[in-house]
Amino acid sequence: MRPSQVFLGKHVRISKHEDLAVKAEQLEANRMYASVRHKDGVEKNVSLSDVASCPQALAPRKALSAIETGSSPSGSSYVVGHDRASN
Repeated sequence: MRPSQVFLGKHVRISKHEDLAVKAEQLEANRMYASVRHKDGVEKNVSLSDVASCPQALAPRKALSAIETGSSPSGSSYVVGHDRASN
C-alpha cells in the first residue's frame, strides 16, 4: 500500500473555531486500525472510524475542476438547474 492523504478527526480542540479534522498521511491499514503520520512526523495508530479519505484522492484533478466549472471532463456542459420561467 502506498501512502495517501487522509483526514483525521480531531477530538480535542481549544476553541470552537479550530478545525474538526487535520490532514495526515496514511501509511498502512487493516480492518480496524490505520497507521498515520502527522505533518510534524509523529506516527500513530488510530481507529478507522476517525479516518476519512481526502477528496483529492477520490477524483482526478481534471474531474474536480470540471465539477467546479459546471462542465464535464470531456468538454460538454452539465445542466445544473432548469429555470421553468424561461420556457
